[in-house]
Amino acid sequence: MRYIYEGAVYTDAGKKNNEDSKLLRRAGRCFAAIIADGVGGLDAGEIASGYTVKALSKWFDQVQESLPVLPIDEIQAEMNRVVMRIHEDLLDISEEEGRRFGSTLTFALLTREEYLIAQVGDSRAYIYEEGSVSCITEDQTVAEYERKSGCVIQGVDEAKKEHTLLQCLGQREIKPVYYKGFLPKEYQFLVCSDGLSNTLTNRIIARTLEKPLVCKEALQELTNISRGNGEGDNITSVLVRRSAMVEEETHA
Repeated sequence: MRYIYEGAVYTDAGKKNNEDSKLLRRAGRCFAAIIADGVGGLDAGEIASGYTVKALSKWFDQVQESLPVLPIDEIQAEMNRVVMRIHEDLLDISEEEGRRFGSTLTFALLTREEYLIAQVGDSRAYIYEEGSVSCITEDQTVAEYERKSGCVIQGVDEAKKEHTLLQCLGQREIKPVYYKGFLPKEYQFLVCSDGLSNTLTNRIIARTLEKPLVCKEALQELTNISRGNGEGDNITSVLVRRSAMVEEETHA
């Protein structure tokens, strides 16, 4: 079976300064889909997210030829090294400039058969297969921690818990969380900032991705739905799609 690979990125700042950065890179049948969302409330989230994406793009250039042959565990070790180096660089820049800034990171690397995700913060990764959508990642927020553990973190305003991060690049110590698994033969892989995921259920995402839209049109429609639901934050998303090529019939 032969497959068609497609991809797109889309961003909509809304009425705010755009602190989102994104990247979609391809090397043969390997893709890097990255969202870095500058943390609001700090001095300059766009600096942290922009630096992160530029550094990962450079790393991808350096390793792309070896990705098809490296075992997934070795790729994870390489990813972890570059993510931690970026974090340390951001800490140094913050100290030198006397400003506090940070960024989330969701970095999905798709090989021919597997996916590997490095996550720091609450930008999400979803996979669409056969009409349904699953969220692969878990938000690293106070609210999600309390739901899972049953433990309450004191001193955090209840109204802000959904958006209060437990960790982000450029702030204190971090421990990236990794997700990996096998890819179905046909799929759509979505990585997005919380501006998109805040107001959309898995079912709404699935309804959009099942439509016969090109990737960018699908991202635009998801963004429009989120805006219609009242989302005012920056919205940024990356979509990778693999679908079976329809063979044309030949007649003698």
